[in-house]
Amino acid sequence: MIYFPEGVSPVGKSRLEQWLKTIYQRVYNCSPGDPRIAQMMQAVTDPVTFA
Repeated sequence: MIYFPEGVSPVGKSRLEQWLKTIYQRVYNCSPGDPRIAQMMQAVTDPVTFA
């Protein structure tokens, strides 16, 4: 179940991609240009929807 409180905007695709780049770089010590990020982002809608 996902709850979006009133007044909270959905997450944009570019914001999600930036989060992933930061995680890959700071947590996994991988390049923020890692091709797996682009692969994950291919199927993402803008704004991001949760199913």
